Amino acid sequence: MRRSVLSGLLFFTGLLGANAQLVFDQEILPLTVITGANPIKTEFAFRNTGHYPVTILRVRSSCDCVTASIEKKTIAPGDTGKINVSIRVGNRPSTSLTTLNFSTDDPHSNTILRVSLEVEGKDSRSDTLMTPAANHEGNQPR
Repeated sequence: MRRSVLSGLLFFTGLLGANAQLVFDQEILPLTVITGANPIKTEFAFRNTGHYPVTILRVRSSCDCVTASIEKKTIAPGDTGKINVSIRVGNRPSTSLTTLNFSTDDPHSNTILRVSLEVEGKDSRSDTLMTPAANHEGNQPR
């Protein structure tokens, strides 16, 4: 009896692990930009590491200033895709955290992606996009 219960449990656990699974390169995207740099375009890249195709049902943003689009809705096992993100930046320095609620036809999958945006005042020397690494190291844009 113990053997059949254990075998059934292992089989059921194997089925759960066989679901389609989208794995994102990063789920939090830190950006630092200069005011008036509109629109900012970026992306979230992912791969289906599961054994079954997965269909993207929806991507919703927590802010009207962020729009997201998907290149392809159904991702085969081993395939990659990306969510293209466009962000409208205001003319005043600010800091915001916007979430993208990402859902698929996999009932075990519900991912929340985040864009952490810091808008800095215009530097008299540059109107360029500052990279996160330059900002974290304390370097100024050239």
